Amino acid sequence: MLRIHPDLLRFGDTAAIQAAEALVKALTVPDWPENRLKPNGKMTQTTLTALQAYSAVPEVRDYLADLALNHYQTNSRQWHYFRYKYLFDDDIGSPSELDERFTAVLQDLTAQIYQPGVRYIVYSPRENRLAIFERDGRRVSVYRPLTNELETLGEKTWLIMDLLA
Repeated sequence: MLRIHPDLLRFGDTAAIQAAEALVKALTVPDWPENRLKPNGKMTQTTLTALQAYSAVPEVRDYLADLALNHYQTNSRQWHYFRYKYLFDDDIGSPSELDERFTAVLQDLTAQIYQPGVRYIVYSPRENRLAIFERDGRRVSVYRPLTNELETLGEKTWLIMDLLA
């Protein structure tokens, strides 16, 4: 059973307690937000261009049709699945694999947690992946770090083993 490390509660480190609460929720409630994509945005355009090249593939064709029908409103997990598989040639079989990858990162007790802004970013050396989640525990993304991305995160704020018992 996951629980917040008792030392956090004893010493009253509010920021660490909030991070631990978000971490527990990210681990136990695999909730991904709904996103409203900006069709003219650089990331969106790059991904849509890559997906268009695969429009003969039924899952891509159907997803592109759903995007247009829903005015570019989409589930973040689904968006990242298509983005990784068809833009970055990731060997991923289904959107549910993103949940498995996310959980693997957050279960690495040696994983490092960064808080460079409003979101939490966790790097797992064992998995060599970054997992990003909101302060409310909603999952945002999980992927292999880009070149020099780890250096831009700065100093770690916590280790997972410091937050969870």
